[in-house]
Amino acid sequence: MMPILGDEMPPVNIIWNWVPTICAMIAALATLGLWLNSRKTSRMEVVPSPLVIKAEDDFVHKDEFEKYVSEYRRSLNEIEKDRLDASGRLHEKINGVDRKVSALEQKTELQNQQLARMDAKLDRLVERKQS
Repeated sequence: MMPILGDEMPPVNIIWNWVPTICAMIAALATLGLWLNSRKTSRMEVVPSPLVIKAEDDFVHKDEFEKYVSEYRRSLNEIEKDRLDASGRLHEKINGVDRKVSALEQKTELQNQQLARMDAKLDRLVERKQS
């Protein structure tokens, strides 16, 4: 006679003891795989490679280079001249403003002195009227 399926099954306690063990082994293998994967070195390629030296076919001749240098020097001199002119104009404006501010300070000081004298005269007039 054929054995019943329930007779061949292992007890439930054995199954429940092995399930966490199998899960822990799978997790350990996954962790090991991640660790091994992270230890792989990645190649980084720099383009163009600074270590590869090759002869350049298209280059600038010395005469052409000197022409470019002279043009750049000329434009640099023009820029420098413009900068000096602009700074000179700026200094003139600043000096003009400085003179105006100095004159205003002097006028303000004189006005304050006059106001103080007028205030003193008014105080004396008020004292005379009261006495």
